Amino acid sequence: MNRWRSWLAVAVVAVVAYAAMHFGLRALGLETLFSEQISVHTPGRSLVVLALVAPFGILLLASLLGSAVARSSRIGVYAASCLVYFSLLSQALLAMSGAFLLVLPLFWPVEAVTHALGLHPARRGYLPIQYTVAHEPVVTALVAVGLAFIVVGLVEVLRARRRGSLATDGLYAEMRHPQHLGIILWTLGFALWGASVIDLVIWFIIAYVFVCLGVHEEGKLVERFGSAYEDYRSRVRFMPPFVPVRGSLLPRGGTGRELGGMIFAFAAGIAVILLLFYLVGVPR
Repeated sequence: MNRWRSWLAVAVVAVVAYAAMHFGLRALGLETLFSEQISVHTPGRSLVVLALVAPFGILLLASLLGSAVARSSRIGVYAASCLVYFSLLSQALLAMSGAFLLVLPLFWPVEAVTHALGLHPARRGYLPIQYTVAHEPVVTALVAVGLAFIVVGLVEVLRARRRGSLATDGLYAEMRHPQHLGIILWTLGFALWGASVIDLVIWFIIAYVFVCLGVHEEGKLVERFGSAYEDYRSRVRFMPPFVPVRGSLLPRGGTGRELGGMIFAFAAGIAVILLLFYLVGVPR
């Protein structure tokens, strides 16, 4: 698939998904759920979560099952991957929707740091986007665009897999992990739905996990395709705009340095999110 066709496909899928969600929410009278943080147990909010999660879940399941059918000896591997993906994302989405008990151990240190920064209780924990007319369009657009990257990236991977070759055209000519980028954008939409400290921290953890997963997958691809993948990796960025790096993402210098770099990146991301809320947090 040529690059321009891939980007056109992303645009078409995103527009269709956005229109379906935007007008569907209004037809059901659920657009007000974006104006306040409603408990995950509220029936209306559950409908919205289902509407936004279902397309992703169907596509992911189709991808894993399609791959398993093509390579029947690896059905167990793909089934396990399916369980991991769904467990990770479902727990994260529940936490973003207000089930804070699932992430209480994480929430305590965040609360301690925000208190140490001297944030006033009435000013702590929420972003201004939750109080503007842009809230629902931004959230829905992120979910739609993320879904579009997943759909188009999935099609390109399956085509390459049928040929027994490496996916290097279309979106993969611009970035090495378009499907992971789609998941990160999709979950960012959910994080901005609640627009609280804990939502963004959970989203960052998801993004971090999928970046690490991409690094792990690249190691397997180097083993399989050798210099062909190394050449591809040297030419194409990892995952713009979040990680716009060409070449290997792991620093040279041994396992200790790699681990230190990963810990630094994780701590720096949490610190940036806390600083963001310190600077622009507004009363609920």
